[in-house]
Amino acid sequence: MRNVAVVVSLALMTVLIGCAPAYIPNAVNVPLLGNQAEFHGSFSAGTSGTDFQTSYALTGNLGLMANYSFYKGTFGTESSNTDYTVIDNTKRSFLEGGVGYYTALSKNGRFETYGGYGQGTSTSNTYDLFGPQDLIATGSYRRFFIQPSIGTTSDNFDAALSLRTCYVNFYRIQSGELLLDHNVDGFFIEPVLTTRLGYEHVKLFAQVGFSLPSGQVDLEMFFQPFLFNLGLIFNIGKKPNIAGNK
Repeated sequence: MRNVAVVVSLALMTVLIGCAPAYIPNAVNVPLLGNQAEFHGSFSAGTSGTDFQTSYALTGNLGLMANYSFYKGTFGTESSNTDYTVIDNTKRSFLEGGVGYYTALSKNGRFETYGGYGQGTSTSNTYDLFGPQDLIATGSYRRFFIQPSIGTTSDNFDAALSLRTCYVNFYRIQSGELLLDHNVDGFFIEPVLTTRLGYEHVKLFAQVGFSLPSGQVDLEMFFQPFLFNLGLIFNIGKKPNIAGNK
């Protein structure tokens, strides 16, 4: 009887390959704060869905951030002549906060590093050995991140390179009526380039990067490997760029 149970369990695991919902990285919040009481708010849309992000300089070197992101879309499609079939429906909502250190390197140069925690839910089609299935998997997930950035900022142009490192852990995963009894996790390295162009207090921005698995990532986890977002950012309380301004 025990052998039968083992065989059934293995069979279920084989069928449920790719049963975890997808990890879709949100846009990277890169405020490049320069002085106390400076506030940034932004809105963007792209591969990560829709992102709302805020940051605030609590002191001359201590920054806070809060981000909310949601996504509804598809990972892939199949087409045959004029027929078009969606093969993977995915949706996600995610909320996170962080705290970090920032400093001026020169009149325009900035360095910052943030760390934080986020919580979200994700829903997507399950995958087995034969591809996407009609069965829907929903899971909660948590993410820890560390994010250093170096860049330059002026009244009309900003640019920054960031390297976000994340640990993503899916838990409480339900596939159909089956509740999985294990977690699905992995580490990701996410290099990102952010550029902003506009006026002193309002700028258009673009962000492009990758989400690359680092080390071992559970095979059940499907993930979005690219980041590309366009949006608008505004700031309040920014003082003139003076080296060492606090």
